[in-house]
Amino acid sequence: MKILDSFGLNSEFIIFTNHYSLFSRERQILPQTENINYKSNDRLKKRLLIIVKIVTSISIIYFLINFIEFDKIRAAIGKADFLLILFAILLLPLNLFWQFKKWELVCNSMLKVDGKRKILFSLFYGISGGIITPLQAGEYVTRAIPFKHSSFLKIAIATAVDKLYPLLIVSFSGSIMAIPFLHYYFGISKTIAALGLIVILSLFLLLFLIIFKNGILKNKFVRKIENVKILKIFINELKEVKKLSKTFSIKMLVFSLLLILTFSFQYVLLTSAFTHNFELLNYLWFVLMVLFVKTILPPITFGEIGIREAASVYLGSYFGISQVAAFNAALILFLINLVLPSLFGLLLFMVKPE
Repeated sequence: MKILDSFGLNSEFIIFTNHYSLFSRERQILPQTENINYKSNDRLKKRLLIIVKIVTSISIIYFLINFIEFDKIRAAIGKADFLLILFAILLLPLNLFWQFKKWELVCNSMLKVDGKRKILFSLFYGISGGIITPLQAGEYVTRAIPFKHSSFLKIAIATAVDKLYPLLIVSFSGSIMAIPFLHYYFGISKTIAALGLIVILSLFLLLFLIIFKNGILKNKFVRKIENVKILKIFINELKEVKKLSKTFSIKMLVFSLLLILTFSFQYVLLTSAFTHNFELLNYLWFVLMVLFVKTILPPITFGEIGIREAASVYLGSYFGISQVAAFNAALILFLINLVLPSLFGLLLFMVKPE
């Protein structure tokens, strides 16, 4: 007030400013209330999304079980070749080993973390977090738990890089295998099949140049991202990705390929266990098609359960695989490769990663 008097302001103006300050405080309260309501609505949306995903997963599995008939499923499990199922289970450590090698390479190169124990814990935490969260978003968060000195954003981008290489291999091999599949089973002409093959190869060549080469295309791509305001927060971290060496990319591609081959062979063994036939090339083609379909479909269920089984049942009919065998193979593969490691990951939550 003394400062105002020194400028000779009259009492009416002082009264006006007092009223304005009260009005300002009221306006400050309103955004806070709106922010609380927004957070409440956001939490409600997340809960509804979780409920939708649970209901969707249960509905798809329930539909498939009833469509195929539960008695047939149970009978097929009783008649299955348990030796082949055991071999598929014994391949789980090898599957996890390739996952660990990929994540270790990413951690060493991008996060500057080299403690094998921390990296192993991070991997299992991620599997546990991913299987119980929508869009497997929990994996991007739970992988960060053992790394106290790395930001969530940095680890999320590192996780995305870890997942990128298997995604590229599955997308490339699956789209290539889809061409003869569409030709033989849906009757598309050889001309269209050839044109489709040329388009796919061209697109992947372009993608390869953008990701792995420091050329004009990559710089243009980065500049376009920089112009998007919402993505500017990621730019600094993405620039670190740009610094990754060709040796890193080659190793990641090799580890990813070995992981996919291990996973695919598990799938082939489980399919053979329920069909009592071992048609390696035919079943491998079937597996690649299932992986490709699962990759291009949106992850609308937890752990993609239901999507994998539905794709397996639908595509299995084209490869001479019964609905029961296709369903059981996909479901048991989920139990082996996701449920068992996630349970182990939950146990590790009670152990210090250091």
